[in-house]
Amino acid sequence: MKGKKGDGLSFNMIVMAAIALVVLVVIISIFANTSGKTAENLNSCEAKGGVCPKDDQGSDPSKCDGNYPIPFYLKDACKSTTATASNWCCLKT
Repeated sequence: MKGKKGDGLSFNMIVMAAIALVVLVVIISIFANTSGKTAENLNSCEAKGGVCPKDDQGSDPSKCDGNYPIPFYLKDACKSTTATASNWCCLKT
């Protein structure tokens, strides 16, 4: 008995499925990395249209004055060069 040519999965089909799976994994990893960075950037003080208090002002919301008088609490919004990061963002009126 001879085997029929169309029986089972062909080698070409298995190779194509493996390539498609690799491409899918690469695309998912790219989107996962960029979406994490985007979320981090959107949570920054500058993305909200504000400014961070100066390093010497620390996390004191009363230090928001001038053109940016409104203190806004935003966890880890301002990355400070000092040991502690400020949780306050000064927003414009």
